Amino acid sequence: MINKRLTADWEIVAVIVSVVLGTILRVLGLGARDFWYDEAFTGITVRQAWGEMLHIIVQDVHPPLYYCLLKIWTELVGSGSVGLRSFSVLFGVATIILVYLAVKHWSQSGLTATVATIIIASDRFFINYSQEARMYALLGFLLLLALYLLTLKKRFWLGVVLLAILLTHYIGIIFVVGFMLVDVYKKRANLRVYLIPLVGGLAWLPFFIQQVQTHRALVWVPTIWFDHLPSTFHIFLFGSALGMGGVPAALTYQVPWLIVNLIGILIVFGVIILVLILILKRRLNESLQVVGFMAAFSIAMTMFLQLFGQKLFVERYLIGAALFTVIFIVLGLGQFKQKFIIIGGLSVFIILTSLIKPWEYIITYPPVITAVEQYYGSKQIIWDNPGDFVIGRYYAGENNRRQMKILNTNFNNDNLSTWAILDDSDQIVQLPVGNFMLVTTNPTAYPNLVVEKKIGAFSLLSGISDSN
Repeated sequence: MINKRLTADWEIVAVIVSVVLGTILRVLGLGARDFWYDEAFTGITVRQAWGEMLHIIVQDVHPPLYYCLLKIWTELVGSGSVGLRSFSVLFGVATIILVYLAVKHWSQSGLTATVATIIIASDRFFINYSQEARMYALLGFLLLLALYLLTLKKRFWLGVVLLAILLTHYIGIIFVVGFMLVDVYKKRANLRVYLIPLVGGLAWLPFFIQQVQTHRALVWVPTIWFDHLPSTFHIFLFGSALGMGGVPAALTYQVPWLIVNLIGILIVFGVIILVLILILKRRLNESLQVVGFMAAFSIAMTMFLQLFGQKLFVERYLIGAALFTVIFIVLGLGQFKQKFIIIGGLSVFIILTSLIKPWEYIITYPPVITAVEQYYGSKQIIWDNPGDFVIGRYYAGENNRRQMKILNTNFNNDNLSTWAILDDSDQIVQLPVGNFMLVTTNPTAYPNLVVEKKIGAFSLLSGISDSN
């Protein structure tokens, strides 16, 4: 009795420490990194009035729930970088707590649940997306909650959460289909729960169709096949580069003999061997089957859709698969009677995490905006890159929008009409006649202008020009 009480006490202490640690790791440096384009888009969007915000969302590629919730949040905490990112921190921490509850239910083991909680709390992948002003932390929380409710057989609330998933990110369609297949396989007769996301989703369907017609494909997403899985699994466990558009690469190690692809291959083979052992020992229980299926199905379906031109394989989109993969590994290791196996797995994770090279970044955009406002406030500000313009617009604030322009010499062929927060009035086809300041990362392209100041990768050029 005493030993059980001590074990329970230590479990509670370990979980509380994990939640506190996870919170600290998600709050540290929250405002230290520049926004990248997607975060700046978020900030600009939620600063608009409700009508204009919804108009922008319809012109974009994502559903509205995250932006609506975030706008309400910013009414309380403001729309600065910390205020916007703190919303993701909230769901990142909530996910840590939910991991403990779900894994404890699935494994009936305090040790297994505690190990899973520690890993999710300190996993750089989940830390990173708990510090971004985007919908991924919310999406991950909702997907894990849906799987938990599915196994608890809380049918009504499962339907509500599935609807929330569909209105948070369209990748959720894959996961909702996965949940339905689990129900069909388990021969659960009551599938009426899926009418909730179906009927609720119909209200947004006309806007979804409009988005699809405007953005038929994500051209920046590369084609990904199974040979990329080692890198994907490594990213799920140890994170990727921060604050970057496109598909960020996996973080690397501080020691040269630890190679990302090699570690990733070992992880993949380790998971395969774990599955085989669990099957042979008949320990692949229902919880493991469901969690493993949801991880594998979402990854496989994302690859399959590429055959039809829909490229969606981006690790941050698959944050649900990342959660399910990590939880599956921990649940699997927890099936062994020898506790040193799961403790050893946790130890390896902690050691490798400690050897990951910290991502280095240079604060650039706020100093550029400060310099522009302090020294060149009376001049028109021109950016020659639309992505930089959007980020600059966020930091400068909406009151200064009309003082800023994009130099788009290719306007006739590409007027940036599909960019949801840009319009023709933001663009000029040549440098104006008069006094202006050009912000560029390629100053050699403008030999007639004078470099006034350099800040990071940016050069601030001034001059009076009558041509481009």
